Amino acid sequence: MKRLFASLCLCLAASPAMAQEAPAPVNWRERTLADIAAIDQAVRDIHPGMVDPAVPALARGWAENVRTARMRADEVNDRAAWAGTLRILVNSLRDSHAVIRIAPQRPAPPLWWTGYAVEHIAGRWFLRPVDAPGAPTGELRLLHCGGRPIDAVAASQLDLTVTNWQVTANRSSAGARLLVDSGNPFLRRIERCTVLVDGQREQEIVFAWRQGEAATIAAALRPWQRRRIGETRFGLDWQADGSAWLSLPNFTDSQGNAALRTAVNAARARLRRAPYIVLDVRGNGGGNSQLGTLLSAALWGEGSVIPEPAPARPKRWRASRQLVEAMRAARTAQSGNPELVAFVDGALPAIEGALGRGEPLVADPGVTADTARRERPRPRPARTGPVFVLTDGGCGSSCILFVNEVRRMGARQLGDPTDRNTVYGEQWAMTALPSGEADLFLPSAVYGWPESVLGGGPPDLQWTGTAADEAGLRAFIAAQARSARR
Repeated sequence: MKRLFASLCLCLAASPAMAQEAPAPVNWRERTLADIAAIDQAVRDIHPGMVDPAVPALARGWAENVRTARMRADEVNDRAAWAGTLRILVNSLRDSHAVIRIAPQRPAPPLWWTGYAVEHIAGRWFLRPVDAPGAPTGELRLLHCGGRPIDAVAASQLDLTVTNWQVTANRSSAGARLLVDSGNPFLRRIERCTVLVDGQREQEIVFAWRQGEAATIAAALRPWQRRRIGETRFGLDWQADGSAWLSLPNFTDSQGNAALRTAVNAARARLRRAPYIVLDVRGNGGGNSQLGTLLSAALWGEGSVIPEPAPARPKRWRASRQLVEAMRAARTAQSGNPELVAFVDGALPAIEGALGRGEPLVADPGVTADTARRERPRPRPARTGPVFVLTDGGCGSSCILFVNEVRRMGARQLGDPTDRNTVYGEQWAMTALPSGEADLFLPSAVYGWPESVLGGGPPDLQWTGTAADEAGLRAFIAAQARSARR
C-alpha cells in the first residue's frame, strides 16, 4: 500500500455550477430527494465498503441513513435545509474520503453570529472575543451552556450536521463556528454559556446574535480553527539557531515536491549537522505518498526508510466503471506527472479486468512489490539528530502515512492531532448531483490498515498555545529540541 492519491479528483474536477442570479422557484423536497437518490446510487456503485465482506454492517447502516434522509426531505423548504440534509447523509459514512462539495451562493447570504469564536485545545474549550462588545477580559474557558457540559453541547450541535465528531481534529475546525448561525435549520442557536475567567471565577455570558458578512466572519474565525488553509509554498528555510524548517503543503504537486528534494539533496551535509529539523505538514491534505517517501529517503538516506508494517489484508480496489473513467481522465489531464502515470498504468489493468469479470473487489497489483520492499535489508540512517513533524487537523490521508513513516524513523510528532484515515481511501471518482449545485467525492479502495496507523491520536508533543501564536510555537519546538539533545 505504498501510494495513496487522496483528494486528487478535487483538483481535476470543475467546481459545481454556481447558483443562478434569478433562480426559478424550486421544489426543495423534490430536489432533495433527487440528490439523495444520486448519492445513494453513487455510494453503492463506488464506495468499497458497500461490498467489503469484512464490514457487512456498513451497507446496512447506510440503507437506514438513506431512509432517514428521505423522511427528512419532507421538512426541506429552502436551500439551507437541502444542504444540511445532504451533509448529514454523507457525514453519516464517517469517512474523510467521502466528501460533498456544495456550491456557495453568489452573493453569499449574511450569517448570524455572536462576535465570538471558539477554540478547542487538547480537550478544552475557550471563548475568543472577536467583535463582542462588553466581553470579559482575560482567558475565557468554556464550561457549560444551558446547563449542559460544553463537550455535549458541541457534539449535539455539530456532529453530522457539520462534521464527523468522532475525529478529534474536526472538533477544532468545526468548533470554531459553534456560535455562528449559517441558516441550517437542524441547528439551534446557543443563547448563553458559563465561562471560567482566568481560572478563578465563573461568569455567565448571554450572547447577542446579529447579522454579519460571511467573508468577514470566516476571516475572523480562521485563526482559531487550528488548521492551516491554502498554504502552497514548498521551502527549506534555515532558522537563526541553525535548524532547518521544511514546508510540505501537499503531496499532489510533483514539481513542488521535486524542487524541495533537490534543495534537500544540495544541503545534505548541512542538514545532517543541523541541531534539529522540522517537517511542517500543516494543512497537507495528502496526495501521492511516494513523494513523502522520496523526501524521507533524501533526509535519512536512500534505502534506509522503514516501510509500514504488513497489513492484515492486502489493498483492494472497488471495480467500478466510475473509477476506471476517473483514472483514465486523470492520466490524460496529468500526463506530465510521471508518478501518477506509473500508478495508473500499474493499477488500471487489474481494475478493468475485475470489472469485466463482474468481481466487486480486486487486489492491488503493488502488493507483491510492497512485500519485497519490507523484506530487503536497509542501511543505517544517515540522520540521527532530532526531527519533528509538525501537524494540524488539515494533515490527512497520505499526509498521515508520511507522519507514520517519519515517526518510524525517530521523528516526534508535534502540534495538533491530524485528521483520521478510515480503512477506505483513493479518492478519484466524482459524481455531479442532479441539482447541479453539489458534487460528491468517494473513496475507491479498501486497505488492511490496523487502527494504530489511522492517525488522529494525540501527538507526542501537544501544542497548547493558541493557533495564532506562531512565534510561541516555534519557541516551543526549539525548547523541545534543546531538551532532546541533553
